[in-house]
Amino acid sequence: MSESVWFEQIDIALTEHIQKIIKLNDPFGMPFSVPVRIRKPDEDFKLEEYPCISLYNLNSERDSIRYFPDMVVTSRDAEEHSLTLEKGAIPYNLYYQVDFWSKLQSHMNDMTRIWLSSYPDGYFNLPVKDLSGKSRSSFVLQQGGITKADLFKSDQRIFHSIFTYKIWVEIDERLTVEAPMVTQTTEVSTNKEIVWEVTKK
Repeated sequence: MSESVWFEQIDIALTEHIQKIIKLNDPFGMPFSVPVRIRKPDEDFKLEEYPCISLYNLNSERDSIRYFPDMVVTSRDAEEHSLTLEKGAIPYNLYYQVDFWSKLQSHMNDMTRIWLSSYPDGYFNLPVKDLSGKSRSSFVLQQGGITKADLFKSDQRIFHSIFTYKIWVEIDERLTVEAPMVTQTTEVSTNKEIVWEVTKK
């Protein structure tokens, strides 16, 4: 079964994580989670409520530094003289844009303050479940600072702040192969040299 962490898994994890952290108070002083929306490149993105936060995948790239190309031994069977080899996961970096939207400056101030105070160093480990349902963690690193891109529509101002993050993920399809395994060696003495005989299946 695949244990990959890819776009959908990060979308879900980021949405849940952000909503747990960023909460504002309504006019009656009751806290509420700010809605999080996923922006898709093939659809027109329209905001219908404020404040809110949107997520958008900018691009992805294979991470050659974290890649281990060799097969890894996952199990051995001494009786059958065999072992199981598994192809290592293929690491990727996903780049996400996180947009904060608000019609009130006070809401924007509160959202950015809460978010930045939670991660003052600009990085964190994101709890995520892979395709098999196993709990994992993806490293998230902020790229640069905050970008302001406020919008003006007639007499209305939309406050807009942008964060960009690099997120570690991996494609892990659990591809395995069986291979013979050396289980015994025999020393054979001759007049001139010592010869090692290898016993395997």
